[in-house]
Amino acid sequence: MEKKRWYHYIPSYVLWVLLALLGAWLALLAQQALMGLLAQYYVGDQITRAWRVRFYDKVYALVVGLTWLVITVVTEEYFRMGVARNELLRRFARVAWPEVALLFVADLTLFWLRGGYGWLRWLIIAAEALLSVGLWFIGRTSRKTPVVG
Repeated sequence: MEKKRWYHYIPSYVLWVLLALLGAWLALLAQQALMGLLAQYYVGDQITRAWRVRFYDKVYALVVGLTWLVITVVTEEYFRMGVARNELLRRFARVAWPEVALLFVADLTLFWLRGGYGWLRWLIIAAEALLSVGLWFIGRTSRKTPVVG
């Protein structure tokens, strides 16, 4: 197996940045869904519960932010190793499909909380579901060529 040059790694970094942006988008959308659910079903008219929800929001931001950071750092090396073994797309799909699936769940929750209006929203939710399933299938495929050396 030949040594990869620097320009072979450009697609891995493009996919890495795309995955990081997708993770940040998921964190923001899931936070809106969580706050919407807590506001609608937990808070009611009680002030102490509103304070708790603000605390939960801060804990959510801390935990999800640290999780996002760890995943972003770990996937950089995972993608670089995928370039060396010629399996970058499969590795990207393995990491991206859970994020897209969670994005689908968060978007569906927001759609349900806000009353479910507009055909474009349905189209986005359907695209997220199909993309998640497609990435899952790509990530599950086995490599046809063995690694030599």
